Amino acid sequence: MKKLLIIAALAFPSLCNAQNLKKPNEDVVFAFSFNSEREVDLVMDKDKKTMAFRLGLPKKLELDFPESATGSLEKFTYSYNFRANGAKNDGYNQNYVWFIYNGQKYVIYEEYYATGTIPDVGLMIVDLKTNVSYETKGIPETRVGTLEDFRDESPIKEAPAIFR
Repeated sequence: MKKLLIIAALAFPSLCNAQNLKKPNEDVVFAFSFNSEREVDLVMDKDKKTMAFRLGLPKKLELDFPESATGSLEKFTYSYNFRANGAKNDGYNQNYVWFIYNGQKYVIYEEYYATGTIPDVGLMIVDLKTNVSYETKGIPETRVGTLEDFRDESPIKEAPAIFR
């Protein structure tokens, strides 16, 4: 059984966890896959002075935001909402990092509900003109990191916002 797991991890590394879109000088802050290859990576340089969002395949990026690393931290916003006391109080923990690009708001989310077993992860894109949103759920088991780390010592700005 152990050999089978090792073979699966080598044959399908992106099923184990996402983080294939980072550059050598970056650390993955949060990442997840949509399927066996397509993924979202939120990365920060090792000095924590720049941040980037990447969407796509390791050899074919669909979006690399922002175009310039200069002032990149100011382009991202973190928001969260939570209710404590677990399932008896319908507890939840919702974390979002979002940015605006080409008239659309991109919302990376990580949500945990006490009545569930694993966090939901995904990407929501909201057209700011029509307010129509599109959502693609990620595979929770491929999640790397947590958006909750932005809560205490965030290098990006915080703003109240609830998306669902």
